[in-house]
Amino acid sequence: YLFFENKKKIARYFLIYLILISFSLILSSSQLFASYEGLKQSQREGGINPETILSGFPLRTKNLYAFLNPFIIGKASNGSYNSVDWAKNGIYWESTPYIGLLPFLFSIATALYVLKTKQKKIYIYILIVGIVSLTLALGKSAPLHVLFSFPPLSFFRVPARFIIFTQIFLIILAAYGFDTLYKKFPKL
Repeated sequence: YLFFENKKKIARYFLIYLILISFSLILSSSQLFASYEGLKQSQREGGINPETILSGFPLRTKNLYAFLNPFIIGKASNGSYNSVDWAKNGIYWESTPYIGLLPFLFSIATALYVLKTKQKKIYIYILIVGIVSLTLALGKSAPLHVLFSFPPLSFFRVPARFIIFTQIFLIILAAYGFDTLYKKFPKL
């Protein structure tokens, strides 16, 4: 984003960014070194078998209906969603992408608006990353399942957890859409 907005100051921002990243790595080094030592001794040193990643805890395509209604497939409270074979059927809390009906509708409308007007480039990138994270969350049901063969994705066990990134990016788009609508119709 800074590259597109401030091409003249990119070297300064890049240096500040490197300093911040270095400082954060120094602060988190106690956790990073311990995790690295644990990784060397674990069974996941070379990553997880991609077939295991894609078959365990799936986000099925029918779970995408939960964008509209979180209980459309079943409820965790009465046991109509979960089964005892969680690795095969997924977990309700990880497989439900519900963000609310209004934010979902705002995000869809904003995505169409951003693609049509092409005003703010940052929102096009947010839309692209949101779509990529959704396809990563679908695991074996999506064309990007090949990427789980390579690090760092080969270290993650549950592709369905990528749905959290999709939810975050949809909320950002919904907020931008609401703000745009509010600016055009302030009395609404």
